[in-house]
Amino acid sequence: MGWVLGNGRLVYLDGTIDAQAGNRLETFIKENKISSTSTVVLNSSGGSLLGGIELGKVIRKHGLRTDVGRKEVKPEYDGTTPGICMSACTLAYLGGRFRFLPEASKFGVHRFYWPDKGQSDADAAQMLSAVVTSYMKEMDIDVELFRLSTLKGGDEMYEVPHATLAKLKVVNYGFEQPRWTIEGANELVYLKGERETVYGINKFIIYCNGRSQPILHVIFDPQGREDEVMGLNQHDLVIDGRNRPITPGAREIKNGWYNGVYPLSPALVQAIASAGTVGTILRSTEESPIFLGFDRLPVAGGEQKIRSYMTACRPRRR
Repeated sequence: MGWVLGNGRLVYLDGTIDAQAGNRLETFIKENKISSTSTVVLNSSGGSLLGGIELGKVIRKHGLRTDVGRKEVKPEYDGTTPGICMSACTLAYLGGRFRFLPEASKFGVHRFYWPDKGQSDADAAQMLSAVVTSYMKEMDIDVELFRLSTLKGGDEMYEVPHATLAKLKVVNYGFEQPRWTIEGANELVYLKGERETVYGINKFIIYCNGRSQPILHVIFDPQGREDEVMGLNQHDLVIDGRNRPITPGAREIKNGWYNGVYPLSPALVQAIASAGTVGTILRSTEESPIFLGFDRLPVAGGEQKIRSYMTACRPRRR
């Protein structure tokens, strides 16, 4: 692949992917001290299947982001224009921890083939399926994407709609899938929802024992604005897009992250139990459109845990 530009922010990879593309990127990252907040911008019609997988693994190893586009250089403007990511390029793209796709950029798949001509078609297809689906699972991508690649022959390309790519977790636009768990520490069982984003970590934690008032503990990265966030006095619990004022019982900056603790009323406990999205935002005033925090952490995949735990949060009758 051709190395168009690597400036510590954007690394442009343009051209055919070969078997050594991953090794070259690895060397480039080390020599240029490319940080994990950098984005690999791909523009390729494909190439080596295994080369694409290895390139994707290098991208994921270094925590890089991926996008699809081409470098545009003009005297008055330096930016990115729409590009294409086809065939083996799509496998490299999956390596991005956070994956972006401009509306005008194209993402296409087709039936892959195994390069070893000495194998039977059946053996090759079985081996290919195992290699590609295993890689997709490793990258936390829905393997339905592999099935879509079989809809077209090796000489045809299926351009996957952007909405389908979002559904299959191929694109995430800077937000990983949330993880909801019920955990225990110091003889206390708690509910935790968390996800990694381009803006840092989001954590939504609830503690309760059925005897005292439930507590919400929110953690997020204020993006270097620690002093500002500690001066914000309008705090809202956001449930399905609706703001509900809450009062912090305590708050602090710990290890660079905002930590806020909020008592929850029975009404808020009930609302959280049936929510589709949750979050907590901090603003200067109730009218301010600008906030720090997070407002739409999906509960998808954790509904049963949330409802069961929140039911246990209701005060027990004596």
